[in-house]
Amino acid sequence: MTPEQCLQLADLRRLLAESYKDYHARCPDVSTRSDEGYVEIHYGSMIQDPQLSTEIAVVRIYSSVFGPSRQSVWERGTGRSSPSHQYVSDPMASALLAVEGWHREQLSRTYECYESDW
Repeated sequence: MTPEQCLQLADLRRLLAESYKDYHARCPDVSTRSDEGYVEIHYGSMIQDPQLSTEIAVVRIYSSVFGPSRQSVWERGTGRSSPSHQYVSDPMASALLAVEGWHREQLSRTYECYESDW
Protein backbone atom coordinates (compact mmCIF):
# COMPACT_ATOMS: atom_id res chain seq x y z
CA MET A 1 0.00 0.00 0.00
CA THR A 2 1.37 3.39 -0.95
CA PRO A 3 1.59 6.27 1.53
CA GLU A 4 -1.22 7.98 -0.41
CA GLN A 5 -3.43 4.89 -0.05
CA CYS A 6 -2.72 4.80 3.68
CA LEU A 7 -4.01 8.37 3.91
CA GLN A 8 -7.02 7.49 1.76
CA LEU A 9 -7.80 4.53 4.03
CA ALA A 10 -7.56 6.76 7.12
CA ASP A 11 -9.95 9.27 5.51
CA LEU A 12 -12.32 6.49 4.47
CA ARG A 13 -12.46 5.07 8.03
CA ARG A 14 -12.87 8.54 9.56
CA LEU A 15 -15.75 9.39 7.22
CA LEU A 16 -17.44 6.07 7.91
CA ALA A 17 -17.09 6.63 11.67
CA GLU A 18 -18.53 10.15 11.41
CA SER A 19 -21.40 8.87 9.27
CA TYR A 20 -22.26 6.07 11.71
CA LYS A 21 -21.96 8.43 14.68
CA ASP A 22 -24.41 10.84 13.03
CA TYR A 23 -26.76 7.99 12.06
CA HIS A 24 -26.82 6.57 15.59
CA ALA A 25 -27.28 10.02 17.13
CA ARG A 26 -30.42 10.37 15.02
CA CYS A 27 -31.52 6.74 15.36
CA PRO A 28 -30.29 5.58 18.78
CA ASP A 29 -32.75 2.71 19.06
CA VAL A 30 -31.91 1.05 15.74
CA SER A 31 -29.68 -1.97 16.18
CA THR A 32 -26.64 -2.61 14.00
CA ARG A 33 -25.14 -5.67 12.37
CA SER A 34 -22.04 -7.19 13.89
CA ASP A 35 -20.03 -6.60 10.69
CA GLU A 36 -21.28 -3.04 10.23
CA GLY A 37 -18.58 -0.78 8.80
CA TYR A 38 -15.89 -3.37 8.13
CA VAL A 39 -13.44 -2.60 5.36
CA GLU A 40 -11.51 -5.32 3.52
CA ILE A 41 -8.53 -4.71 1.30
CA HIS A 42 -7.38 -7.49 -1.01
CA TYR A 43 -4.26 -7.85 -3.06
CA GLY A 44 -4.21 -10.02 -6.16
CA SER A 45 -3.35 -13.71 -6.01
CA MET A 46 -0.37 -15.14 -7.87
CA ILE A 47 -2.71 -15.92 -10.77
CA GLN A 48 -4.11 -12.37 -10.90
CA ASP A 49 -0.80 -10.64 -10.13
CA PRO A 50 2.22 -12.92 -10.78
CA GLN A 51 4.63 -10.27 -9.42
CA LEU A 52 2.64 -10.04 -6.16
CA SER A 53 2.79 -6.25 -6.37
CA THR A 54 1.48 -3.92 -3.71
CA GLU A 55 -1.37 -2.72 -5.93
CA ILE A 56 -4.72 -3.06 -4.20
CA ALA A 57 -6.99 -5.38 -6.17
CA VAL A 58 -10.25 -5.03 -4.21
CA VAL A 59 -11.79 -2.82 -1.53
CA ARG A 60 -14.98 -4.14 0.08
CA ILE A 61 -17.16 -2.33 2.63
CA TYR A 62 -20.00 -3.91 4.56
CA SER A 63 -22.78 -1.52 5.52
CA SER A 64 -26.49 -2.05 5.88
CA VAL A 65 -26.91 1.68 6.45
CA PHE A 66 -24.90 3.19 3.58
CA GLY A 67 -24.39 2.21 -0.04
CA PRO A 68 -26.49 0.35 -2.60
CA SER A 69 -26.37 -3.01 -0.79
CA ARG A 70 -24.82 -4.56 2.31
CA GLN A 71 -21.53 -5.15 0.54
CA SER A 72 -20.08 -2.55 -1.78
CA VAL A 73 -17.08 -3.66 -3.83
CA TRP A 74 -14.54 -1.77 -5.92
CA GLU A 75 -12.36 -4.12 -7.96
CA ARG A 76 -9.39 -3.27 -10.18
CA GLY A 77 -10.06 -4.27 -13.74
CA THR A 78 -12.75 -4.30 -16.35
CA GLY A 79 -16.02 -6.11 -16.31
CA ARG A 80 -19.70 -5.52 -16.08
CA SER A 81 -20.29 -3.25 -13.09
CA SER A 82 -23.41 -3.16 -10.96
CA PRO A 83 -24.40 -0.60 -8.31
CA SER A 84 -22.75 -2.68 -5.59
CA HIS A 85 -19.76 -4.09 -7.54
CA GLN A 86 -17.74 -1.60 -9.55
CA TYR A 87 -14.79 -2.41 -11.81
CA VAL A 88 -12.38 0.52 -11.58
CA SER A 89 -8.77 1.50 -12.20
CA ASP A 90 -8.10 2.52 -8.57
CA PRO A 91 -10.19 0.63 -5.97
CA MET A 92 -9.06 2.69 -2.96
CA ALA A 93 -9.69 6.07 -4.58
CA SER A 94 -13.06 4.88 -5.89
CA ALA A 95 -14.13 3.53 -2.50
CA LEU A 96 -13.12 6.79 -0.84
CA LEU A 97 -15.16 8.77 -3.38
CA ALA A 98 -18.21 6.63 -2.62
CA VAL A 99 -17.78 6.98 1.15
CA GLU A 100 -17.42 10.75 0.76
CA GLY A 101 -20.80 10.70 -0.99
CA TRP A 102 -22.38 8.53 1.73
CA HIS A 103 -20.98 10.90 4.37
CA ARG A 104 -22.29 14.00 2.59
CA GLU A 105 -25.71 12.38 2.13
CA GLN A 106 -25.91 11.21 5.76
CA LEU A 107 -25.05 14.61 7.22
CA SER A 108 -27.65 16.35 5.05
CA ARG A 109 -30.39 13.78 5.58
CA THR A 110 -33.69 14.28 7.37
CA TYR A 111 -35.68 11.14 8.06
CA GLU A 112 -37.35 9.01 10.68
CA CYS A 113 -35.74 5.79 11.84
CA TYR A 114 -37.49 2.45 11.58
CA GLU A 115 -36.08 -0.89 12.66
CA SER A 116 -37.76 -2.39 9.59
CA ASP A 117 -35.35 -0.38 7.39
CA TRP A 118 -32.68 -2.90 8.44
